[in-house]
This record gives sequence, C-alpha cells and structure tokens, in this order.
Amino acid sequence: MNPANSSSWLVSAAVFTLALATPANAQITPDATLPNNSVVLPDGNVLTIEGGTEAGTNLFHSFQDFSIPTRNEAFFNNALTIDNIITRVTGGNLSDIDGLIRANGTANLFLINPNGIQFGPNASLNIGGSFLGSTAESLLFEDGSFFSATEPNASPLLSINVPVGLQMGADPGAIQVNGSGHNLTLDEVPVDVGVPTSAPFLVPNRTARPAGLQVSQGRTLALVGGEIALSGGNLTAPGGRVELGSVAQAGLVSLSDITGGFTLDYSDINTFGDISFTQAASIDTSGARSGDLQIHGQNITFADTSTLLTQTLGDRNGGRSRLRASESIWFQGTATADLPTVWFNQVEAGATGNGGTLAIEARDLRIDTNAFISSATLSSANSGDISIATSAFEITKPFDLIILKNTGLFSTVFPDATGNSGNLNIQTDRLLVNNFAIVETSSVGTGNAGDLTLQTQNTIVSNIAVLNTSAYGAGDAGQLNIQTDRLEISNGGQIASSIFGAGDAGQLNVQASEIEIVGFTELDLVEGFVFSGLFSGNQRGSTGNGNVMTIDTDSLRVVDGGQISLSVVGSGDGADLTIRARDIEVSGAFVDFGGVQSGIATVVNPETSGRPGNLLIDTTRLRVTNGGLITSETLGNADAGNIEISAESIEVSGSSVLRSATADFGTVPSRIAASSSTEFAAGSVSLDTDILQITDNGEITVSNTANGNAGNLEISADEIFLDNAGNLQAGVSGGTQGNITLNTADLRLRRGSSITTNATGDATGGNINLETDTLVALENSDISANAEQSFGGQVNIAADAIFGTQFREAPTPESDITATSALGAEFSGLVQIQTPVVDPASGLVVLDAEPLNPNTQIQNSCDIATRSRFAITGNGGLPPDPTQSLQTQTVWRDTRLGEIQSDLTPNPTQTEPETSFI
Repeated sequence: MNPANSSSWLVSAAVFTLALATPANAQITPDATLPNNSVVLPDGNVLTIEGGTEAGTNLFHSFQDFSIPTRNEAFFNNALTIDNIITRVTGGNLSDIDGLIRANGTANLFLINPNGIQFGPNASLNIGGSFLGSTAESLLFEDGSFFSATEPNASPLLSINVPVGLQMGADPGAIQVNGSGHNLTLDEVPVDVGVPTSAPFLVPNRTARPAGLQVSQGRTLALVGGEIALSGGNLTAPGGRVELGSVAQAGLVSLSDITGGFTLDYSDINTFGDISFTQAASIDTSGARSGDLQIHGQNITFADTSTLLTQTLGDRNGGRSRLRASESIWFQGTATADLPTVWFNQVEAGATGNGGTLAIEARDLRIDTNAFISSATLSSANSGDISIATSAFEITKPFDLIILKNTGLFSTVFPDATGNSGNLNIQTDRLLVNNFAIVETSSVGTGNAGDLTLQTQNTIVSNIAVLNTSAYGAGDAGQLNIQTDRLEISNGGQIASSIFGAGDAGQLNVQASEIEIVGFTELDLVEGFVFSGLFSGNQRGSTGNGNVMTIDTDSLRVVDGGQISLSVVGSGDGADLTIRARDIEVSGAFVDFGGVQSGIATVVNPETSGRPGNLLIDTTRLRVTNGGLITSETLGNADAGNIEISAESIEVSGSSVLRSATADFGTVPSRIAASSSTEFAAGSVSLDTDILQITDNGEITVSNTANGNAGNLEISADEIFLDNAGNLQAGVSGGTQGNITLNTADLRLRRGSSITTNATGDATGGNINLETDTLVALENSDISANAEQSFGGQVNIAADAIFGTQFREAPTPESDITATSALGAEFSGLVQIQTPVVDPASGLVVLDAEPLNPNTQIQNSCDIATRSRFAITGNGGLPPDPTQSLQTQTVWRDTRLGEIQSDLTPNPTQTEPETSFI
C-alpha cells in the first residue's frame, strides 16, 4: 500500500467495519444436509449442540445459520474421542459471535462460513484444541474428499482423514474481531544515569490485557478469509500459534498438521486481501516459549497503539514469527498517545529459553510516528534475530523501507542481562531512516549486542536519524555491515559503532558505489548541532577497545561539515580507519556558530589514554578543498595515529571562514594534518602519489604544539606543485622530529608557497630532505628550516637542476633556501645542495690541425666591377635578456636569402654596392 493513499484505505476499512456490524438476527439453526444432522438444545443462555455425523475421529456439523448473541454460549457436546469438530454454515448470512464457544476434551474446532464471520467484544473460546475460523467454501481432506459450505446438497463422502486445505472462493467473506483494546501498560527498566543509549527500555505489562479469542496452551488460533480487521480485538495463543490470512481469489490454502495444531501455506495464492489492526488491537503468543505467528495479506496495517506480543517467559526456546505482505506493512503510531504501536519480542527476566525470531517480508515496510519493533533479552538467554526483506515484487514506489518520526528497530540487551541480543538483518532496495528514527543493536548488560547488516540499493539516513550498534556495559558491540549502491547521510544523520563500557566495539564496514555525507542540523532540544557522519570508537568512560572502520566505494563525498571519524575517548585502544575509493572529495565546512570543517579523522580526545589506530586511504583521486580536513590528532594522553595515503593524484586547495552571527573566527585552510597538542607524539603523514597539488593556502602539516614529538612528513610523487601560498609544514615546540622528506621528479613552488620546518621554544628544527630532478621556486617561494631557541634544522637538496632560488643566510623578498635560528648565525642549521658536477671540456669537438684557407671558401661572383649586390637577411633579433620572457613588441620573422644577381649591364641608378639588413 502506498502510504500516500493510506487515508482512503482507512476510510474503506471503516466502511467495511460498518457493513459487518449488521448481521442477520438468526442464532444457531441446523440444516438437514448430513446423514446424521446436528441438533441444537437451548437451555437459558446455553445452546447445546449435539448430533452431527462422525467419521473416525472427525465430527461434522452443518448449520443454516450460526451466530451467538451477547453473553450466550454455544456448547459442542462432543465425545472425548473426537479430534476435529468440523462445522459449516450453508445459509446466506454471516456469523455474528459475541458469546462463548465451548467444546469437550482437546478437539480442534473448524468454523467455515463463506459469507463472513464477526467476533464481538464478548466473544471467547473454551476449547482444548485449536480453532480455525474461515470464509473458505470448503475444507479438503487428505484422501481428496471435501466438506463444502456452498454445495451442501452434494452427497458428502465424509472423511476420516485430517483436513489438508481450505478451498477459497473468488470473493471470500470478511472476518472482523472487535474488542475494547489491549489495555496494556508499559514498565520502564531503570538504567544507570549517564548511559546515553537511545533504545527504549520498556517491558509490556500484560496484567490487565483481555484475552479475547484464546486457545489453550500451545494450540493454534487461525482466521483465514477475505479482508480481516481487528478493531480493538485481541487474539491469544499462549506458547502456541496465531495464523491470519487474507485471500482475494479462488485457490487453495494448504493446512499442515503440526504438534499442537496446524500451519498454513499460501503457495497457490497470488492475490491477497488487506489486514488491519486498529483501536489498540493485539495478538499475544507469549508463554513458556514465545509462540509462532504468521500474518499473510496484501496490505497489513498496525495503528492506534496496536501491539504484537511474542514474549518468552519460561525455559523453552521461542518460535518463529512472520509477517508477509504482497504490498505493504505499516506500523503507524500516534504522536499524542502514551503508548507506541509496537511489536515486543522479548525474553523476560528469569526466563532461560531463547527468544523467537522475527521475519518481515513485503514490497514496502513503513514504521512511522511513535512506533517501533523490539527484540530484547532481560535474562541469561539470547533474544531472537530480526530479518526484514522488502521489494520482493515489482518496484513502483520511491522507498521500500521507511523508518521515521521517533520510531525504530531495536535488538537490545537490557541492563543486568547476560544473554546476547539477536542480529538485525535488513534487505531492501531503498531505505529511508529519517527524523529521529533509530535502527540499532545494543547492549547495556554483560551480553553482547548482535550484528546489524544492511543490504540495499539506495540508503538515506537523515535529520538526526541513526543506524547504530553499541555497547554500554560489559558486553561487546556488534558489527555494523552496510552494502549498498548509494549511501546518503545528511542533516545530522549518523551511522555509528561505539562502546561506552568495558566491552569492545564492533567493526563498521561500508561497501557502496557512492557515498555522500552532507552537512549538519540544528538540535532544537539543546543548544548545539548534530553533524552528519560515519563514526566509530570508544566513548567517554569506556575501557574496551575500538574496532576497525572500513569504507570501500567508487565515489566518496564529505561536504558542508560532514564527518568520518574514528575516535578514542576512553582508556581502551582505538583501531584503523581504512578508506578505499576511486574518487574522494572532502570539501567545505559548516561555517556558522564557530563551525566545523568537513573531515576524515582519527582522534584521541582529551583525558583519554587509549591509543588510536592509523588513517589509511587508497584512492585514484583525492581532493581536499574549500576548508576540508583530513587529520590524525591527539588531544589526550596517547600518541596519535599516522596518516598513509596512496593515490594517483592529490589536490589540497582553498579555505573557509568560520563565523558566528556577530564575528568571524578566522580562516581555516584545506589541510592534511597530523597533530598533537599534548606531551604525546603526533602521527606522521606519508603520501605516495603521481601528482600532488597544494594551492590557494592549502597545506599539509605535521606538528606538536606542546612538548611532545611531532611526526614526519614523507612524500613520494612524480610531480609536486605548490602555488599561491600552498604549504608543506612541520612544526615542533618542545620535542623532536618534524622532518620533511620529498622524493619527486619535478618540484615547483610559486607565488609565496613554502616548504618549512619550524621549531618553537627550545626544540631543534626539523630537517628538510629533497630529492628531485628539477627544483623551481619562484615569486618569493621559500624552503626553510627554522628554530627559535635552539639549532635550526638541516636542508638537504639533491637535484639535477635548480631554478629561481638559492641559499641565503636570512630570508629575503626573493625565493630563498634558509636554515636559521633566532639565536644567531652560530645556531643556524646547515644547507647542503647537491647538483651534478659538469666538466667544462666535455662535449668539445677537436679541430683539425690545419685551419681552412678562407680565400678558398669565398665566391667571387660578387664583384664591384660587375655592380653585383649581396644582401644579408635574417631573424628580427633576439629578446633583450635570455632569462626573460619574449616581449610582444619583438618581431620574429624568417625570410629566405635573396638571390645573388650578376647583371652584364650595370644598373644606371646605383653607383655602388649595398649591404642591407632586414
């Protein structure tokens, strides 16, 4: 069902409800179609049903009408040897049941009325076996015989076999279950103050819940017909099975005999009808084991705080619950309600049986506005897995799985629980998680959180929505695995794997063709902002270790304040952040209110002793522009990790201005940086690339602004180009290192660019080692190794050719190579420049011992006596300075030499020879 058309569908459901509410007034009237007809014996409010025709352990009844008025009772007085009581209604009226249906022993009861069945708020069951109410036309048996409600006069061959199928007509009647609602309340499990989990620690209190239609422990309750509506109705099968099936075509629904009842198979059905839960309707299969649940229709809707309960209460493992829709499944809550629309699949405190599994299959699934699905454990047993698969049919809608507006999917280990939470598996074409929605596996106890696995074509996480696996207690977080074609994280959306306790974080693995992480959103609840991003690490107060984050993609864009971060906040160690991509762009910043740069980072946070991992990037093309940032940083009590980048081309360019409503906070350049502001060492930066361009104030830096060591900057590239204040920098304040090593074929610096090591305080200046074929530094571009209170560093240059720069004792407005100290020349560093040694005699040609006689080389045809003329023409001159560019006013022109003329008759107008230059 398209959610956009939901209002019209609900109106149709309401009309359907009103139509069902006007049944015939008849009660229970036998017909005369059986060899031994049914007999109804009234006794006050009790209608005793006897007679009928027995065939083996089957007892057949046939009625013209079958309805039970309010607070009346229909008592099937069967023999205890009967296994199945099979009842048909052959008249044209629906069955209106608002009283009690009772039978002897453990017999199963089948009620078939093709015209429809309605259960009122007072309807109930008191039978020892299973109950099946259906609007099928007939019941089929294993031997091929059938018991038909539409052909009652056909000579029946009543079977002694068990039923094996329901033969549905072309337009099956509807089934409705009315009631006063589930009357559930929620108990909240307390958690330690400060645990920032988003999971709802809620347990349903079932004490006041009406049973409604209920079968005995471990038995099956099944309703199979056309449209099915539960309007405040309640269905209960403790530890048993509930089956709801809505069929909209002629066909066979198969029945299979199982322990305690039967299960239905819709393999032969292609067209289904709608099923709705409204007005706080509920199904409960909770028991010593959570029972089984199967709901199969076209559009299945849960609204108005309607609830599914599949709770494990004892020592038996839970069953399997399955919702399957050929179109849509919609969990729709109410924003103003105290209770959500919810599916609780929990292992309650003290239970030792594992929780049951949940499976949802539909073309579209929507969880909307105060609705959620929870699989959890409160005990030593494990909770069950949740599996969601959508888009099994033709795709016509914009999204196949929508989770939004204070909603979520949760697999949780509750506080004090020692069992593990189940895995959460989602397979869909298009997923939207939006507007405070949460998809999470988590642990607040000592058990481990389950894995969260997502397989999609298109995923959007937006507006403070979260995909998360986390651990807040002693348990480990699960893995978070995402495989998608396109992943968009925007407006404060987050995908995270993190720990807050003693457990270890899970791996975060993302495989995508395209990833875009965009922007931020203002958080209205508190003053602040939430940034879009991929996050992993251990958080404040944790002692567990982080785990690796791996991103594999063709295209990665991190823009407008978006973030990819692997951080260490606790005492446990971090892990590596690895990114493999064809194209990576890190660009821009969130500039307002102090702002933040778009970035990829590994961070050791303040008051943290855990060691981080390294930042590893393997890409074809890397662009860091307009204030973007790639960084490894320590602000705490551990060394920072290293940055290692392998790429065909790297561009670092531009800057952004951070500001507030009243002031600018300054310009932040685009950077690749490894830094420390503590006593602990900064990481190193290692780049291996074909082409490196650093322009327009962009920079690559290693630094330590406290007394710890800086890292080293090492670059291997075919070409390195710095332009318009592009910078390579290494800074150290009180420690050592901060060296720069470049190995390249072509190194060019222009327009105020620089390669610099700066040592402040009493630190020794770092060294600069350049190995290149050609070094060009123009327009006040400098190479310098400087110090303040100690010795300057060394500058070692090995080059085939150096242009535009030279060694100087102190910086000048020209392009310089310096190694200075503020303490004076005696503390200056050493500059060593190695260029190839050239032998002046090499390349000279040895001349012949005897020079040529010039007289033998001159043509005598130019003779004054013959008044011949010799004109020398050639190029238009050379530029005034060989080191300067050609000037536009200089004319270059080549012409061929003029012919040498020899006239026998002298030119009367010319009296002497002429030499001219053009």
